[in-house]
Amino acid sequence: MSSVIKIFSLFLIIAIVSIPNQISKGCGPIIYEFKGFSFFDADLVRTGSPFTDFFLRFDDFYHSYAIADSVRNQSNLEEWNNIFCGAFYEKEIQDIVYGNIENIKAIQRASEKKKNKLGLRLSRNSFAKHLVDYKCTETIDYLLFAKNCEPHVTHSINAWDGPKRDPVAMKALIYEGERVFLKLKSNNIKLRYAYQLIRLAHYAGDYDMALDLYDRLLPRIDPVESILHDWILAHKAGALLRSGQRVEAAYLFSLVFDRSPSKREAAFQSFSIRNEKEWKACMLLCQSNHERATLHAMRASEDHSKPVNDMRAIYALDPQNDNLELLLAKEIKELEKDFLGTEFNRHRKDNVEFHKIPRKQATANLIDLTQFVIKAGKEKKVRRPELWRLAEGYLLYLSNDLYAADQVFKDIEKILPTEKLQEQLAVFRLVLKITNYQDIDEAKEQEIVQIIKKNDLYEKYPEFEKFINDKLAYEYLQAGHAGKAYRMHHTLEAIKPNPQVNIINDLIEIALEPEKSRFDKILTTNKDGTEIIDDLLDIKGVMLWNKGEAAAALETFKQIPVAQRGANRFNPFIERAKICVHCIQPDSLLIYNRPGILEHIFELEFQANSDYSNSAKYFYQLGLAYFNLSYFGPSWNAMDFFRSGNNWRSAKSDTFEHWYFPFGNKENHDLSKAKSYFEKVLEVSKDRERSARATFWLARCDWLSYVTSSGYKRPPSSNHLPDLPPEYRIHYQQLASDYAETDFYEWVIRECDYFQVYAR
Repeated sequence: MSSVIKIFSLFLIIAIVSIPNQISKGCGPIIYEFKGFSFFDADLVRTGSPFTDFFLRFDDFYHSYAIADSVRNQSNLEEWNNIFCGAFYEKEIQDIVYGNIENIKAIQRASEKKKNKLGLRLSRNSFAKHLVDYKCTETIDYLLFAKNCEPHVTHSINAWDGPKRDPVAMKALIYEGERVFLKLKSNNIKLRYAYQLIRLAHYAGDYDMALDLYDRLLPRIDPVESILHDWILAHKAGALLRSGQRVEAAYLFSLVFDRSPSKREAAFQSFSIRNEKEWKACMLLCQSNHERATLHAMRASEDHSKPVNDMRAIYALDPQNDNLELLLAKEIKELEKDFLGTEFNRHRKDNVEFHKIPRKQATANLIDLTQFVIKAGKEKKVRRPELWRLAEGYLLYLSNDLYAADQVFKDIEKILPTEKLQEQLAVFRLVLKITNYQDIDEAKEQEIVQIIKKNDLYEKYPEFEKFINDKLAYEYLQAGHAGKAYRMHHTLEAIKPNPQVNIINDLIEIALEPEKSRFDKILTTNKDGTEIIDDLLDIKGVMLWNKGEAAAALETFKQIPVAQRGANRFNPFIERAKICVHCIQPDSLLIYNRPGILEHIFELEFQANSDYSNSAKYFYQLGLAYFNLSYFGPSWNAMDFFRSGNNWRSAKSDTFEHWYFPFGNKENHDLSKAKSYFEKVLEVSKDRERSARATFWLARCDWLSYVTSSGYKRPPSSNHLPDLPPEYRIHYQQLASDYAETDFYEWVIRECDYFQVYAR
């Protein structure tokens, strides 16, 4: 329909049908992160190296400008405090250095007056008061100058557009700053002006000026210890890179990476070696083996690198270099993703699809690293040979050489000098033991129960729970125990929206076993100690009912003790003028439980086929029942356990993905059974009122069938009715043409406004 029609009844229907039954479970986030296991404790290699935080970053996260600036600002505040002998709280310095420019202007005005008056707030800041009392003019002027530079050198919030620079204004600041620089006495302040000027030239895009300023200003500053030397060096490297001097730039970035925690991330991101020729030229610039080892460490951390080659080079240059252990940990963590539990990891398909893990080169990397680790552990030139032997055993395990791994673990168990290393060995051995479990029987299940209940490592390392659950689920699935495999990961509630035959039958068979193992008792018992067999039979009955096997469903329901069949709460046999999903039942209304509904349906079917004079009445009640039992009726929860109103109008099938339900949420949209009974009413009824009612229900079924079909076209707004194709409008037109004189027609025209539209 193209015209806008405001219809209260339609709003009501759509609102009711669209309300989710369990919204808390219907909108959980789906996060496509890598999901696997890791048992290598990175704390083993946290030995105080300045590179620890950089190399032990085991995700794909790159520092944002905000985080990098935070590290830089903290380092800067610490240096300002050191300049003033630690006399102030860093928060006081922060409020001035990184505060509002008006604060600095107020300090400048106060320092120029004889009475040195500050405002109430600033007078409480000891740093501000010191600058005024001692007339620290050079410091105050610098802070004001730095504030004026700030808008030109800060990063843009919009990373795509970048900041809008004003080169003219920036160069004016450079000339002003250089004029002041020549008159300064403090070498600390000179260095800070030099930093601001070189940075301004760099960001202004005048790289020759930046390099010229570096060459002219730095020799005029007496040596002072400061983080700014490396900050300035980073800008020189950036200017060289932009000027095409790539090799020297890469070398300087490696120095900054090595020496400056606050610029390490930026230096690594800017470091670039394109080919072997540039690499060799960069190595020639290095002044020591330490610098060469740093270059190799940086290259080892790049994407698509061959880290083992660089680890070998570092080993040859400096076998006790801290970076070796850090790179070892980094590589083991990567190889864990490729090989640890890959066979039985329940997320392995997602890891392949979203992360391309295992990597194509993973096997070659594992072999290369294992060979190098064996060599390092054997030669004992590294700082902690015992750590490398421990890594050797774990890498052999990841290579699936479980026997060789076990032999290494036995060899080193008495030579590990620290509790941390001994604990890591115990973790690796437990991982090896769990991996060796196959053909799970009662004895092995009992061992696993003991691990879960009594092994301290299981409680300390949360990874073990996931590892054991995935391993057991895999082994149970191989043995044909789909139910036990399912229960390793999910609650019984999670399968109710779409029950799976093999899982339910397997669990029922286990639950009915008179002499269950202790493990099977756990799997088939609720938290409150009650057995889940009645729930399982209830789920199976609903599952059979939805498959059209009503007799089998009734027999299944009857296996549940009468007292456990649930409270009577359904009545699908009543007629309602308007669609109502969550209706309030009158107290006096006859209500049924699930087997009671089926028994009454069978009774109505028998009467319809034996009492021909009243068969139309029985068929009509059956049609109402099957409509009311569907997704659209008030008794939907007799044939379903979960209903979502979020997706019904865009349905391409009856099953929808859901973050909580592993097999999705299957909705009972099928109205064919209801339609068949209403059509039988039209065939046998001699009562035009009943025929009119049956025709209206057929029209309603057509409307709902269309709006849940793949061909449904959503109207442009909620004020528009769906434009029904002709084949879905037949019964509306039939009701208008054949039953216009009936009392029901007059009533439905009055009660159902949208019927007026479709009937016309």
